[in-house]
Parts: sequence; C-alpha cells; structure tokens
Amino acid sequence: MKKLLSVLFSAVMLVCFIFGGQAQAFANTKKTAPSIQLYSAVSASVNYNEKKYLIKFVPDSTGYYEFICTSIPQNTMVLGSIVDYADEVIMQNTADATSTDFIVAAELTANVTYYFELESDGTPYSTNVVVRAHNHSFNVTQTYPAVYDANDSELCDDGGSYTFCAYCGEYITNATYFAPSMIKTGADTFTYNGKKKTTSVTVYDRVGNVIAPSNYKVSYKSNLNPGFATVTVAMNGVNYVGTFTKTLTIKPKKLSISSLKSSKSKALTVKWKKDSKVSGYQVRYSTSKKFYKSKTKTVNVSKKSTSKTVSKLKGKKKYYVQVRSYKTSAGKKIYSDWSKAKSVAVKK
Repeated sequence: MKKLLSVLFSAVMLVCFIFGGQAQAFANTKKTAPSIQLYSAVSASVNYNEKKYLIKFVPDSTGYYEFICTSIPQNTMVLGSIVDYADEVIMQNTADATSTDFIVAAELTANVTYYFELESDGTPYSTNVVVRAHNHSFNVTQTYPAVYDANDSELCDDGGSYTFCAYCGEYITNATYFAPSMIKTGADTFTYNGKKKTTSVTVYDRVGNVIAPSNYKVSYKSNLNPGFATVTVAMNGVNYVGTFTKTLTIKPKKLSISSLKSSKSKALTVKWKKDSKVSGYQVRYSTSKKFYKSKTKTVNVSKKSTSKTVSKLKGKKKYYVQVRSYKTSAGKKIYSDWSKAKSVAVKK
C-alpha cells in the first residue's frame, strides 16, 4: 500500500514536467557518478546539452534520507529522482523558481546502492546537493472514498483518509473506509393505506460494520399506490461512493365481502366494494373451511365488476367464499390479502 501511494503521489507531481529537445549525452554515468556521504555536499550541473547528473549514495543504515538542492533560477524547472541500480524510481519531485524547498526523500535500505538523478528542462542549473536524514513533514492530506459498484464486485474498493509527507510519500492513516456491501430494510412489503411508504434502512460495509446515515441519502420512487416501489441509497461521495437500490412491494388494501347469497339453484353470488387502485379481482370458493386445494376453485374478475355469480355448484352444500384484488406492475401481479371468509348454503 505504501509503495502504491508513494508512486501515485509522485505521479501527481510529474504531470506537468515535460522535457524538450532530442536526447543528449549524459554528464556522467553510474560508473563515473561521484559518491556522496551523509551530511556532505556534491556539486551538480545540468544544461542544454547535459540534461542529467547522477550522484551515488550507499546508506550505512536503513532509514529515511533526503537530497536537498539549492535555489532554482527563474524560468527553470528541474526534476530530482532517487533510483536504484536497475533504474526503478523510488521517489521523484519537481520544482521551479517558485518552490521554497527542493527536497526529494525516500526510505532507503542499508548497504544498497542508490542514485540521485538531477535533470532540467534544458535551462542551465548548478547546485550543491546535500544528503541528510529525513524528518517527515506531514502536511498533505488526501481522502480516497470507499467504492461500491453494483455491476462489478471487483470494482468495489476500500478507501481512507491519509496525511502524506510532502517529500517522501510516507503517510499516516487517519481513517479507513471499507467498501459498502449491502443494505437491509426494516420492511419490504406493505399494504396500501393512502400514505407514502418508507422504511428503515441500514447500510453495511464489506466487513459487517454499519455505515453511519450521515454518509448517504435515502430516496423513494412510486411509494404511494399499489405496485412496486423503489428505495435508493446514494452514498454522499465523501467517504463512500456508490448507489444501492431495492424494490419494495405495496399490496392493494384488503377487501371485505359486502354480500353473499344463493338466490338460484346450485349458484351463489358474492359482492364487494370497488377499489379504483387495482387491476382486477379474484374470487375463491370451497367446500372446505380451510380452503384445501383439492376442494377449492379460483376465478378472475374484471376490475370493472364488483360481483361474481358462480354456478354449477352442489345443491344443499355449504360453500366458503373469499375475495381479493391484484395490481399488475412490471408485468407481475401483486395480490392483496384474502378477505375474511363468509359462507352460504347453496340452494338445491
């Protein structure tokens, strides 16, 4: 993590650094580079033709070290890099005449050979380079939000708040934010009563911690009438990024049977009050009080009707009847609860 953040920190500083002209011969090479000792100085010079100067350094002990250069002339931009023998960049920094300090620092390993590379944009620049033990200057704070991606779990990522050293990329972890993972609602099924439906929402991160509500906003859509509603949880983009959605179900209100009669032979008629919020009705009737499946039949009724006559029944038989409504939403039927059952003795 530390190496990655160091490289990212360096990359930001390098965005605007552009080298002009064609490649020139170096002022020196790794083989001929002068060696520098701790708390000593070596002169370095770069110009139009010799754009890079290398200084060799082998620390006696593992720790943080910094290379310091003197003031930079007007209209000059320079780049300082600490590299190993394989040219892997350990740390880089850029500076111009507006910079108060030109320091490049990094953690180095004892008895390993490193090089400080000084480069310019072509403008002549001479300086004394001094190497000394580095004391961190923690004054750059960055926050990386934890990310939730509903489409790709591999894009979900942890975040945190870090305070960086301005020179070496070392950092202090102020806070860690684990990637949001899931939401739970207090309820996801409701019955229509003329009021907008809301529910309690809890958001969890990937390790099971509850994320504080101050980190997200909850909103609802289509949460009044029977059908499918949507609850959306949008992270605020500061400590967490991402959006969760969950479907809620609003059932039609429960009906009641207003009339159940058997006025004709082997037939019954059931009536109920109209519900303007639904797509249709169902009537079920049975010779079983518990509506066993083998003894029960169900028929659909248009939303324009508020009664149903059922014929071809068994005379002198007691029938139990219930009604319910349904709402079609997104191609699916959402049913109300069955009404309280009523019974009638069917005429012979």
